[in-house]
Amino acid sequence: MRTYRATTLLVIAAIAVACGEPAEEPAEETTPVLSDQPEEDPIPFDSLPMPDFPEPQRGRLVVRGAGSYMLDGAWPAAARMCDDPPMMQIVAQEPGIGTLVLLQLPPASRRLTDYPVTIVEQGAPTAPASQVGVQLFQGGAASAFQAMEGQVSIHSFGDQISGEFAVILREIASGDGQKYAGVFERVPIEQIPVEDCLRVKEALEQPDSTVSDTIPQ
Repeated sequence: MRTYRATTLLVIAAIAVACGEPAEEPAEETTPVLSDQPEEDPIPFDSLPMPDFPEPQRGRLVVRGAGSYMLDGAWPAAARMCDDPPMMQIVAQEPGIGTLVLLQLPPASRRLTDYPVTIVEQGAPTAPASQVGVQLFQGGAASAFQAMEGQVSIHSFGDQISGEFAVILREIASGDGQKYAGVFERVPIEQIPVEDCLRVKEALEQPDSTVSDTIPQ
């Protein structure tokens, strides 16, 4: 069983706060079903295709997953931005699940581009770059995921932002893989207060600091 080093978890700390407490799940009465049919072997993760991009919905993040976790959904999204340091966070959260997309932004004239998923041990990755994290509360257990490869593509960037992503997630504790595709459509952009952005910038200059340590909540 593989466990990822804490210094690589650039997005999970922010997700944990954003999601809040796990939603209570109603108890279900189940009746055992007996069968003499052999259980089918699960499809190997590497053989699963990346899900197709879902239909966009204005102001929402819509996602599809492929793997052993149920991550499909559509939720209201919020986009918040710092000019210095140039970064963007796109957050969608509901009781029990949350997704965070972080973008390290290049100059304004080059922001309609691809942002490859980039893992760094310290500070922020070189723009354009992205990180994607998910936290799921399900069946009384919490699972945290970080994108290890893939990219985010931005199609429009102004007062609103639109784009899509296709990434491979790894569950932090188990290393289980999950393929994850999503779209966000015309999400209004808000400015993060200047004093919070300044704290982000100062913190990123400190040794052993990563982006998730600095994101204002």
